Amino acid sequence: MARWLRVKNAQAVPKADIPTVHMAELAETMAQLLGSNHRVVQFCGRRRVKDDSVVVTAVLADDSAARLLLCRANPRASYSFDAITTHVPGMSLFERELWEQTGIVPYGHPDLRPLRTTTTIDATHDVEIGPLHGGTEPYGVRLQSWGQEVCHVDIDPGYQHRGIETLFRQGKAMSKAHLAESVVGDSAVAHAWAYSMAMESLSGTYVSMRAEIIRGIALELQRIAMHLSSLAGISASIGFSPGVSNYGRLRSEVFDMLLMLCGNRHGRGLIRPGGVLFDVDDALREHIMTAMEGLHRDTEAINAYLLDSPGVVSHLQGNAVIGTELAWKAAIVGVAAKASGLPIDCRADQPFGVYRKDKVIARLLTHGDTYARVKIRALEIDDSIALVRKWLSYGFMVGDIMAGQALPAADRIVVSMVEGGRGAVCHMVTTTSNSEVEHYKIVDASFYNQTAVALAMRGASVTDFPLCSRGFDLSSCGVDL
Repeated sequence: MARWLRVKNAQAVPKADIPTVHMAELAETMAQLLGSNHRVVQFCGRRRVKDDSVVVTAVLADDSAARLLLCRANPRASYSFDAITTHVPGMSLFERELWEQTGIVPYGHPDLRPLRTTTTIDATHDVEIGPLHGGTEPYGVRLQSWGQEVCHVDIDPGYQHRGIETLFRQGKAMSKAHLAESVVGDSAVAHAWAYSMAMESLSGTYVSMRAEIIRGIALELQRIAMHLSSLAGISASIGFSPGVSNYGRLRSEVFDMLLMLCGNRHGRGLIRPGGVLFDVDDALREHIMTAMEGLHRDTEAINAYLLDSPGVVSHLQGNAVIGTELAWKAAIVGVAAKASGLPIDCRADQPFGVYRKDKVIARLLTHGDTYARVKIRALEIDDSIALVRKWLSYGFMVGDIMAGQALPAADRIVVSMVEGGRGAVCHMVTTTSNSEVEHYKIVDASFYNQTAVALAMRGASVTDFPLCSRGFDLSSCGVDL
């Protein structure tokens, strides 16, 4: 079995320390580990022009030990290996992307086609949706069905071809926070934190606990806002108008708190390598504390109304079901994973920042349907409110909110993970001998969970797709990088 380097979340290590093995050995070992309580975090390749080879990097998570495992291979660009997807369906998108970007072929892959290029598939009956939607991100969906029964769902997020990962390799590495905030707009805080944490590890920058608490408050506020937005969308899909109006109003109130914190409703401009750019004074702390009390009261009331309504329950229960075993094989994360009985939450199993001090226990349900995903969101809103109120009651420790910056270390690699509203976001960075960014790779929760939507819809009715889609609430921007 291939050797693996074990590191902690956001721990920068020399690239030379990563074991390099044969590609076939890497694939075989990954299949074994992914079948024994490990899960995939990164699996990507970088072309080397000088010798037409590819540096393939694999990162797995061992949540029971709060460790990340790293290993590499260096095959030719035309190399072929036995597809891991045949054993672990959650590897499907990773292997499709590897093939699309580097030419390495996962032999035996059951659905090998470009990840971000529209394709045409002959089928008995296709229902085409998108790529343009009113008020939402552009993405294409093809429902392959027999009558009303869905046989397969093909999601094409690659419409804009933004090239954002390439932009991270241009210019100064320490000044790319605005790019990180643009990966997924409603997860700006999570991506900015993951980027900043990676840069801080590479440069040896210490972040004060005061800054870490402010980061944690911003992240939990954005998580609350995303959950409220999802609940409003689900309410709209089933025609539950009290949920649409109340969840929408409460989401605006949370956005207002972020606006008061940093001047932007989505938390942009707050987190930078070294800390945060805005402090919390006594007046703002008291305002947010009071607002949290009202938010808790109002969400408790509307959540009870939603989850106790027989008409609502009849729509949600049994819709888009993914069982625990299938969820593990599909490598899903976040709300979707916890609704299917998997305790996967970076704040708990790969703790970072203030979460190293204040542990989080992942909420769990086992039904794996849309009702469970709604319930998890409701429970997590309560937990996030409790965390924000707890941190604000600390009175903040002594320390500067921003530390001085240094250049990233040369020839290093770091993997940083942060729990956003949809689930884990992961940034992997490697540097050159000149301390420049050699490879920047982002995996958003929507990338991890895209396969889950196709699996949840198999055997369902075409008319179930809007509710199923709202339940997972994915972002095409999180895949179209």
